[in-house]
Amino acid sequence: MVIGLDVDNVIADFDKTVMEAIKKSGKKVIKTDTPLYKERFDWKEGEKEKYFAKNMEKLAKKLPLRKNARFVINKFCEMGHKVVIISHRISPDFGEPYTTTYNWLKKHKINFDTLVISKGIDKVAECKSLGVDVYLDDRVDAVREMQKNGINAVVMQTRYNMPLIKNIQYAKSWLDFYKNLKLGKYMLPLG
Repeated sequence: MVIGLDVDNVIADFDKTVMEAIKKSGKKVIKTDTPLYKERFDWKEGEKEKYFAKNMEKLAKKLPLRKNARFVINKFCEMGHKVVIISHRISPDFGEPYTTTYNWLKKHKINFDTLVISKGIDKVAECKSLGVDVYLDDRVDAVREMQKNGINAVVMQTRYNMPLIKNIQYAKSWLDFYKNLKLGKYMLPLG
């Protein structure tokens, strides 16, 4: 089986780290139920872009893992499954997105077969070209787009997407994703 994974808010605890950093910079939260940082804070015109260009690469290098991410991902590899990581990280926010992401994954001892920096948030083209059997992402809109295009996709539950995960496959945690995949609840059983 080919298991596709997003990085931010799936493998890495991106949201908590970045939210705390932005709050420390003095920005006020105005909306909490969105993955889009441009809508979460009281940014003035052009302010978000400048903040991200100046700080995101540094923050990305410090991101902690989500609980049990390494254990489950490495378990997939031990079982003989192919793990492909597809992340939509862009320049200049992440400096050199591939290098920043690759080094972070290695630092955290995450085993994987392929790393791709996606051209778009939906990752449909990449999933199809890599033969992904199931893909895990935190963005409900991206998962719905993948599903419309015949890709078996699952949403990783986060603080901000809980109100949006109605009538869609989702995982409450890494252990939940592993258990449900093993039981075949995400359309394809883990064998």
